Amino acid sequence: MIEGRVIRIFDHHTVVLDVGTNHGVDLRTRFGIWGPTVEITDPDTGDSLGPYRRRKATVVVNEVFPRFCVAATPPVRKEYVEEQNLIGLSSRIKRTQVEHASLDPHEQQIEGVPGGDSVLIGDTAESIES
Repeated sequence: MIEGRVIRIFDHHTVVLDVGTNHGVDLRTRFGIWGPTVEITDPDTGDSLGPYRRRKATVVVNEVFPRFCVAATPPVRKEYVEEQNLIGLSSRIKRTQVEHASLDPHEQQIEGVPGGDSVLIGDTAESIES
């Protein structure tokens, strides 16, 4: 098991974790993002019933570096039927929409992607494998 922590939030779907290839992370590694562990107690006796930890989100690594990785919520395909009515003729068209679940981050903790997404004069261009 690889344990890391969220060290930056780029947007509502993407985070940076403090683990990378040096820790065994590779592309498509899945991580659960967990809340703190709390002890559940019986309200009548005060006895401990055990620990509870809530999984807040699941993310999948899409970029990995030696000491950190970038991960995002996995895409979810939603299918729906769209009805069209043309001059008295109706038809149904099946459509698919791909969405990403929101991490529901605290807005003040979103730091965005370094340099933003806009292409600027002077940006570096490097060849990539297709």
